[in-house]
Amino acid sequence: MKRNLRPRGPRIGRSKRGQQDFKSDSLRNSAFDIDTSEGLTGLFHQVSQVVCKPSLNSSKSKEICLSLINNTVNYVKETSKKSESKNINTRIAVTERNSNDLALENYTQKFKEDWNDIKTKEKYYCLFRCILLHKRKEVRAAGLRLLRYITKTEDDVKCLIRSNSIPLIVRCIDICIDNHCERLHGIRLARHILFVAPQEFQNGLARSLIAIAKDGSRDRDKLLRSAQAIVNELAILNPQVFVECGGVSSTLYGILDCPYPRVNEALMGSLLFLLNDPNWRTSCSQFHMIMAPFSDIHYRHHEYDLEYSKNEEREMRVQASCYAILAAIRSWPGFITLYQPQDRTLQSLIDLLRLPSESTRNVILDFLYDLFRIPMGPSHDDYDKALAERSVVKPLDPDAWKLHEGFVVAEAKVLLPHIAKFRPNLIQNYFSLILYTLIKKGLLSSLCEVVITSSQSLSIKATILIGELLHKVDQNLPDCGLMFHALPLLSEKAAGADGEQRLRASQAITALLQLSRIRLKCSHVKGMSLYLSGILESSKNETSKSRGSWEPASCSKWLGKDHDDLIQQTLKSSALFTKCPSTDWKWNLIVPVLRWPSSSLLSLEDSTYRSFIEKLVQYFKPSSKLFSRVECTHHSALIQADALVAFVEFLLEVSEEDQEKFLSNFLRDLTSSLKEVACERPFHDAYFSPSHMSITVCQYYFLAIGRLTSHSKGYSHVLKAGVYDQMLVVISESRSDVYAKLFASTLDYTINGLNRTILSKILTHKKDGNRMYATQFLRVLVRCHAKDFTKWGIELLVGQLDDPSKLVALTALDILDEAMDHEEYLEAVLKNPPSVKHLGDNGQLLLAKLVGSPQGFKTYHECNLIHSLLDKWATVFNLK
Repeated sequence: MKRNLRPRGPRIGRSKRGQQDFKSDSLRNSAFDIDTSEGLTGLFHQVSQVVCKPSLNSSKSKEICLSLINNTVNYVKETSKKSESKNINTRIAVTERNSNDLALENYTQKFKEDWNDIKTKEKYYCLFRCILLHKRKEVRAAGLRLLRYITKTEDDVKCLIRSNSIPLIVRCIDICIDNHCERLHGIRLARHILFVAPQEFQNGLARSLIAIAKDGSRDRDKLLRSAQAIVNELAILNPQVFVECGGVSSTLYGILDCPYPRVNEALMGSLLFLLNDPNWRTSCSQFHMIMAPFSDIHYRHHEYDLEYSKNEEREMRVQASCYAILAAIRSWPGFITLYQPQDRTLQSLIDLLRLPSESTRNVILDFLYDLFRIPMGPSHDDYDKALAERSVVKPLDPDAWKLHEGFVVAEAKVLLPHIAKFRPNLIQNYFSLILYTLIKKGLLSSLCEVVITSSQSLSIKATILIGELLHKVDQNLPDCGLMFHALPLLSEKAAGADGEQRLRASQAITALLQLSRIRLKCSHVKGMSLYLSGILESSKNETSKSRGSWEPASCSKWLGKDHDDLIQQTLKSSALFTKCPSTDWKWNLIVPVLRWPSSSLLSLEDSTYRSFIEKLVQYFKPSSKLFSRVECTHHSALIQADALVAFVEFLLEVSEEDQEKFLSNFLRDLTSSLKEVACERPFHDAYFSPSHMSITVCQYYFLAIGRLTSHSKGYSHVLKAGVYDQMLVVISESRSDVYAKLFASTLDYTINGLNRTILSKILTHKKDGNRMYATQFLRVLVRCHAKDFTKWGIELLVGQLDDPSKLVALTALDILDEAMDHEEYLEAVLKNPPSVKHLGDNGQLLLAKLVGSPQGFKTYHECNLIHSLLDKWATVFNLK
């Protein structure tokens, strides 16, 4: 039987990685009939006969050989795919099979039988040696591709080695005469061999790749990065071959030849892997070579470096060296290696700051800024400009805290501290060790030398760095490690006889004092949103008297005057009773009136006061299209939102009759607006549509509802107006997760009522996104120490461990692990111990944490689970 297999052309819009890289158009359209009746043995014999046949002319021989080899590859791929498909679908009943399928199944079985014979494998590989010796590079490339597809197991690699084909593969890789396609397939075959049988990887193949990785930059070799990547993988999979073939020196040369940070760090990773292993640590004795561009001003990386490119080459080497040293210091093996006292590597790096070289000093200062993750602004020649830039408090990541992103959950995770008081921060501890080590090596005194003897811009840059480092010392190092006399050189020069140095030192000391005040001021700045601050107030059962910078500083003067006169005067100044638009109202005057009302204002007997409240009700009603149309980017958006919250709290203090008139009217209007979005796809122009709420202050209506529900009167009004019913309908019907975020983040959970019911509804929602956000919001309540959370919140958190989504369950597990650092939460969990067997290793770690407490040990000991848990740790987990 003959099968006519044509290689398919490139598919539009699909990856071309698996296709051949041949330039001949005739190859893509050629066809050659292959005889598969004798199985794989006969097929491979056909290939060897055609390739070795000398009678055909060169052009026709090339075309026929390529067509036959590629059709053979397609046949091998097709049989392999059919075999895999058959294994996957073994449980599926096959009702209809045609003759072609049966024939292909027979050939697949014969392929397996032939290929499982070791002697047959060696014979095949010996036959294919003639392909690798063909005079045409395209044929040799096709042969390498065929070898890659038929080499699938470690036994195949051993047969390939015994057939003495490795030297021919090396020959294909080493020849560099317009044969990029052949070399590419040779390197792909070498990488395939490395992954299939890393311990069988041959030294000759490794030396060929290492030679390309080391000298490829000189010849502008296109396969340089590919060879470096494979050599890097070789260092991990077979360190012995890597070391024996000179991979260490090749990688070091590649590191200093690579100005790309990610590639540089990847190359450093292989050496750090060897440094971490005692068996191979001695092979990295040249590791300090990464410091060469710093320590040697006349350093030449290659003997062929040209004189006219010396400056450019040096800048590139220094930059590459910076990346390498950063990667080394940020790892334990690299840091310990560089810190060895006998080598003085770190000491020499710090001593370079004392050299009178502006370029060297500037590079090392940039390196120190990167090392300690200090933001570096533009260069300045004036201390005032540099300090003014440092005094600007930049928000952490406000875009990630928006409604359509992480919202309150993302904000709280950044701003609220971890609940554990004694759990160490490993990253902070590591950087503290680096800071302490460099200071002990004389970093601060060297920086002071830079301040005194460098140019103005470099002096300012070094001064800012000193101030930031001293701030980190104060924040991270214990009292026993503080430097009481950290800057003796500056103090000495400030009192010295040299006028220029005295001026420099005095300016630096003054700047350091100002920078210290700036850092102290920035530490007290709070950038919380109204949502998060409301959650904190609710958890503490406190009413904030001020929550923004818009409240006037003269509020305290009101206490000495008549309250009503002040309110009357303030209302006149607020422009609320004028004909000007609402955007021109002075909300910074309206908010204090609502926060601190007089008894006359609460009684609403005065017509002015009643008109004031009626205007606000009319303005805040969603149907009025006034407040509901204000965009979040408006300069008064936040203060208007705060005025809305203050207004609903004010309405709770008026008489019941006025509450019914004003508050109930406001809530009924809000309920009718909610009905418009109680469907699967609401209209985009609806007040509470997801798109409208994402850009307007309509989202703050739910903050006002949450503030109402924190009071018993407000809870009754919200329940009576039907707001809860509509919220439940919206949660059930809507496809957007915006409502779940707003409802979960704004409601008050101190009262055992429908608020917790809505949260439970979101936690069990059919959409994974809603359940995920509600689960993450439980972390916010944990860190805020929400009232009675041990009674109702821990139960919800434990219930999420059985969520259908594994991601949600693991998130709940992580939150529970954090909560159990608090004694009350730990006791609440032990009252109903969770089942965590289905959560893998993380579940076992949580179980160990439970057993680690006295009450937990007693509970699990009564259930006879201690011995089985200890056996698992002894046999499995301690070995990981």
